[in-house]
Amino acid sequence: MILYERLGADNLCPSPIGYRVRIALALKGMDCPRVPMRFADVDRLAAETGSRTCPAMVDGDDRFTDSASIVRHLDALQETRPVFVDEDKQFGLAAIEQELGSRAGKVIAPWFIDRLCPEDRDYFRSSREDRYQMTFAELVAHRSATELDLAFTVGRIATRLERGPFFSGDAPGFADTVIYGYLLWIDFADPSAMPELPPDMAAWFEARDLAWRHICLTPFGDPPRR
Repeated sequence: MILYERLGADNLCPSPIGYRVRIALALKGMDCPRVPMRFADVDRLAAETGSRTCPAMVDGDDRFTDSASIVRHLDALQETRPVFVDEDKQFGLAAIEQELGSRAGKVIAPWFIDRLCPEDRDYFRSSREDRYQMTFAELVAHRSATELDLAFTVGRIATRLERGPFFSGDAPGFADTVIYGYLLWIDFADPSAMPELPPDMAAWFEARDLAWRHICLTPFGDPPRR
């Protein structure tokens, strides 16, 4: 079993999508070899995994090319501690992820570029400007308005903690890894962009950050930390 992850500056993984797989492995007490891949390595990544994006996992003849399918595979391998739980389907996670990811990306993209390998920065800039239909200069100019949109999204998400101590219910699950990953992504790129979290969500984030930040930001080549 091999996990392909995005490589950024300082030998760190800069991907909020990658963070959720790292967390899932830690929750399950599992580990596997990791292969760091730059955006510039896309042809090699496609040849080895069948995917042009990270994370991707190869397990024998099987290929898993998105975080949800990877986590489901981990659950199938070790059923005693499921991460992709039923609550995630009821949670409406796909729509929340799309909204949170888009608004966070618009806020931090001009600063996040410095967290990438130098050879990947031109691609990232052009691809994000195309995605958001705004130049980085325009994103900076509109940051205050985008921060308000992000704060609105965070406020809506926070109400989901009424179901239990975690977004997935009584124990941390896939929804928690997704939401934490995006918030860490913001803080990693530009701490000044972190939205103010409602009290319950702030307490949840503080606890998750204490447990998970070091897992997400362990440099490539260092032993995984629990």
